[in-house]
Amino acid sequence: MNTHPVLFYDGVCALCNKAVRFFLRYDKKQRYRYAALQSAIAGQMLGVSSDLKTVVLYMNGKSYRQSEAAIRAVAGLGGWWSSVSVLLLIPAPIRNWLYNVVASNRYIFFGKYEICPLDLISNVVSENRPIGNPSIRPDCIVTDRIGGAFVPLGC
Repeated sequence: MNTHPVLFYDGVCALCNKAVRFFLRYDKKQRYRYAALQSAIAGQMLGVSSDLKTVVLYMNGKSYRQSEAAIRAVAGLGGWWSSVSVLLLIPAPIRNWLYNVVASNRYIFFGKYEICPLDLISNVVSENRPIGNPSIRPDCIVTDRIGGAFVPLGC
């Protein structure tokens, strides 16, 4: 059983992939594991129909979605990042309205991949916490290592 919190994200969303790269860089204590919402593991842990318009933080047997997932995930990095949890004082309807505005327009402003680039290299970066077992595309080579985490460049 995985005791680490799992951050599920839209694997084809460029913004979401940038967010995961942010976590890979700043999660110095390697608290989190990562998986695309389109992955088999997401189907197993979250159910068959995962909403691709929200990030999901699965922690201690509970799923957090939308702004609460994002805020809890960032705050969970520890250090000064924990101060982000003060945003939970803003009423959820207001936080989630803003979250949904960004989520509904993320492909327009940030772009979309045909295939999740981070999942494609998860066998290579297994030490860096992606979960699942997808195959690696030969033209998607890891070319940089930042903050102890491999980052796919040029994928």
